[in-house]
Amino acid sequence: MHKHFGAPLFGAGILLPLIASVAQAQTQPAPTTTRLDAVTVSATRTEQTAIDTPEAVSVVRREDIEKRQPGSVVELLRDIPGASFSGGPRGTAVRPTIRGLGGERVVVRLDNARQNFNAEHKGRIFVEPEFLRQVDVLRGPGSTLFGSGALGGVMNMTTVDATDFLKPGQMMGGRVSAGYASASDKKRGSLMAYARPMETLDFLIGGSAHTQADLRHGNDTHLPYSAERNRSALFKVGINPDTFHRITLSALRYDGDEKAGASAEDPLNVHKNPTVDRDTRQDTYTLSWNYKNPADKLFDVQATLYRNQADIEEKTRASVRHDTRKQTVNGVDVANTSRFSFGDSAHNRLTYGVEYMEEKQEGRRDGSPTPGFYPDATMKTTGVFVQDEITLFTDWTLTAGVRHDRFDLSPTDRAGRDGSSTSPKAALSWRVTPWFMPYVSYAEAFRAPNLKGLYNQGTHFTFFTPPSTFTDNTFVPNPNLRPEKARNAELGASFRFQNLALERDSLRLKVSGFENRIKDYIEQTVGATTTTTSNVPNARIRGVELEAAYDAGIVFASLGASKLRGDNRSSHTPLESIPAAKAVTTIGTRIPGTDLEAGWRTHMVAAQNRAKTDKKSGGYTIHDVFVSWAPEQFNDALRVNLTADNLFDRYYKPHESAIYAAGRDIRLSAVIQF
Repeated sequence: MHKHFGAPLFGAGILLPLIASVAQAQTQPAPTTTRLDAVTVSATRTEQTAIDTPEAVSVVRREDIEKRQPGSVVELLRDIPGASFSGGPRGTAVRPTIRGLGGERVVVRLDNARQNFNAEHKGRIFVEPEFLRQVDVLRGPGSTLFGSGALGGVMNMTTVDATDFLKPGQMMGGRVSAGYASASDKKRGSLMAYARPMETLDFLIGGSAHTQADLRHGNDTHLPYSAERNRSALFKVGINPDTFHRITLSALRYDGDEKAGASAEDPLNVHKNPTVDRDTRQDTYTLSWNYKNPADKLFDVQATLYRNQADIEEKTRASVRHDTRKQTVNGVDVANTSRFSFGDSAHNRLTYGVEYMEEKQEGRRDGSPTPGFYPDATMKTTGVFVQDEITLFTDWTLTAGVRHDRFDLSPTDRAGRDGSSTSPKAALSWRVTPWFMPYVSYAEAFRAPNLKGLYNQGTHFTFFTPPSTFTDNTFVPNPNLRPEKARNAELGASFRFQNLALERDSLRLKVSGFENRIKDYIEQTVGATTTTTSNVPNARIRGVELEAAYDAGIVFASLGASKLRGDNRSSHTPLESIPAAKAVTTIGTRIPGTDLEAGWRTHMVAAQNRAKTDKKSGGYTIHDVFVSWAPEQFNDALRVNLTADNLFDRYYKPHESAIYAAGRDIRLSAVIQF
């Protein structure tokens, strides 16, 4: 048996004695609760269970976040098929990749506010997992509902509010958490207070902080300049004028300090990048209004007004350079759903809306425009969309939608760019039986060319040639870049079973195969002395994905697997961004009479040989174990989590990263809620 795929047997062998009690399941009491299917609005902008959507969407819920103890939000993607991350293990450098497409090809939203920051080798997501209620990951083009950039997919994050913690009849409460992670000597803590002084008002205020030293790899070496310090704060007010309306005001701040190489992906400083003191700050403000009345079939409104500002300041430790970068996004997003029927055979959910976004960016180096974030510019985007979900004869659902976007890019000192794009989609699903639903879908997406590819100029990096020569690699701007356009066809099926082997058990399974053809794919090429950006006329990404979960109360298991293949069809060469095939298995038990949950997780990643010689990567298998204790007598007031990620201290490097990952990481956390 191949070593990577035989490894899970080791973990299963350790856990089997714990799970053997299933053999006596007839003598054990049946589970008193059933884990409900996750609900998402990311696939269609209407509430649906993830398993019933005719698209590939995964949901990470609050309970999963607490048990996983992620060091950053992107770590939550590790188990999801087709999803990965690039940028290395630094929390302030990681960027999500979905189906081989990363950077600005993934739309990131936080409380419905676009998170567009994407500068050089910096990260894209600046929020502490402690503040999150749920993360939805839509895999595949999503421009019909979410606009420019969603070629790979959409990552939609929602923060917590007071209603997530207050129990019926409770007017106020608090929550304290503390944690430690050994791989980086990380210490973290958070404090939240929340109250409902009256039925029409609730609020939450919270703070979080952590510090960490340099990250340790599996071979006992350390990643230089990976220490960091982070502080975050969340303030949220909810106003409920009546049963059907809710107004929410939210303010979220992320503030991080670190000493790092100017390029986070050049750990050995081959390119002679200076070491910098970097301060990262992001502020996200949202004002939202939701109206939902089950008796009102015409109006189901979700509206959000937002402002998102990211500021990064870097000072070289030798005090020879001072860089500042700022990006501000102001936007409004309004959607409404109307429900109506034509007789008894056609029931409609018509969703329509408008989105407007104004994005400004500026960069300075020692007070002058900086080549790496040049020029100062404003981009305005307006989109209108409509989608109808039609249930036909109870068992068939046809979803059809279209969106039209127009963008206007205005640099300060040169000719601008404008353009427009129309993004249709259609999906058809058939509930053949209560447990089997096949579906087929087609979707298009687009991404407008960004400022980096259009206008970047100046030095990208400096490299050293022995014995004493320093040579600059410079950006070559390409103001003629065309927008990327994707056309994705997908075929899949979902299965949901109840009472399959034990009373109240459940099995959920979803499998899909897709082909995404991208026209004018924008590719950056780093040569010996220049860095250029150009359109690849035709690119293609194909893949298969499988996601399954079984839960019987006393035992649970899950599997996520994906295999992708990407090609530049013009040059007949592989696309460099495609992650290796992977499978993630989890098997666990809830030990009767102890309030303990324990499990074993195995990540199996194949070698990726479809790349340039210096970009190829080997396969690896890593194992995690986890234990969670939430004593019933404390009525959810106490939870203790213990995990050991990369249990056997494997020294490995993901294909998407130039940096080796963390070694064995023992994580311990405790939460007290009152």
